Amino acid sequence: MRIAIGVLVATTASVHADWALNDAKDWVSLSAHARIVGGVTSGDFEELAAHAHDPNQDVVLQGLEVGANLRLNDHIQGFATVNVFQNFEDELDAEWEEGFLKLVELPGGFEVRGGRYLNRFGGQNSKHLHSWDFVDANLVTANFLGDEGLVTEGGEVTWIWDGPVTSAFSLAFGSALEHDHHGEHEEEEHEDEEEEDDHDHDHGHGGAEDAFFSDEVLTGRWLVRWDQNDFHRHEWGLNFGLGENGYGRDTTLYSGDYYYTYRSNGLEPGGKFLRVGGELYYREVEWHDEDEGIDGSGEHWGAVVSATYGFAEDWETSLRYGWIQGESSGPEPDEVIFEVEERHRVSAALTKRFRIAEEQSAFARVQANFDDLPEGNEQSVFLQIGFDWGGPEIR
Repeated sequence: MRIAIGVLVATTASVHADWALNDAKDWVSLSAHARIVGGVTSGDFEELAAHAHDPNQDVVLQGLEVGANLRLNDHIQGFATVNVFQNFEDELDAEWEEGFLKLVELPGGFEVRGGRYLNRFGGQNSKHLHSWDFVDANLVTANFLGDEGLVTEGGEVTWIWDGPVTSAFSLAFGSALEHDHHGEHEEEEHEDEEEEDDHDHDHGHGGAEDAFFSDEVLTGRWLVRWDQNDFHRHEWGLNFGLGENGYGRDTTLYSGDYYYTYRSNGLEPGGKFLRVGGELYYREVEWHDEDEGIDGSGEHWGAVVSATYGFAEDWETSLRYGWIQGESSGPEPDEVIFEVEERHRVSAALTKRFRIAEEQSAFARVQANFDDLPEGNEQSVFLQIGFDWGGPEIR
């Protein structure tokens, strides 16, 4: 990470000093996004929430994201954003989600970025809350990459080949950030469970949360994009991750994704559109218990498919299905140390967008969730209001 940031800082420092502060408006742009959600559920909001920014109570500030984009010249870019939200303790929380510098259009088709960034992994992880097509995150992102997805402090190199088919390969290495927005609330619950059941293995062996990357992690993504013509686009992605988990052992993660987009107006704005696709995840987790001196491993699977249809001007409807399951076994036959409980979720959403000005917009979204859990079925309904200001962000 120090090497990557050092290269970027040194390059930035070499820019001609004749840029005056009054020219800053030409290369710095700001953006802001707000999301507020109200809902009802037959279950418990906290138990149903898989992601740290999923709705966790009946009315919640889901996120207020403020970002700054740096476009210094043809080769130097940067981006930073902070998110303010209500956490699971019903308190206002804030964090730097991203802050990186980026070198683009380098010889040979390379790009380099360093700092804190959302890893390019799958279809959702690199997207901020304001870019989601649904009120909440899909199950695989939250349950395989962490309760906020995978955020790394380090460096990334991307090679891009432009041709009839565009291909981009990204390789990133750094330290995965650990988050605890479920925090003390969950820790207290685990302590109570341990006191009630002396045979509980969760304390000694850890749990599903320890399967996440928690230290140095290497990730890669190969993206292939084919514009069949102005109306049809196909995107394929292959992803891998290897790093240390909460047990001090290795977690290995693989996934593949495919998305197809149709636009009735082609490259022109407006018109109807259809976006469909899916992702498949596989994770292998190694674990170790120092107290008992035993090791084990486990396999976990997950998948998500979704479709979004823009059926009229500024109106769209979305449908999504997600599934996760898996277990980690001990040295004894049929001994399950921890498991990712099998879970299914169907989500249906309807969104109406409002154009306020050139770089200002708003929307209202209604979504229904149907969760199939080991202990039963739960239903939830949400109303999400969003406001967006600013242009495209540096990714």
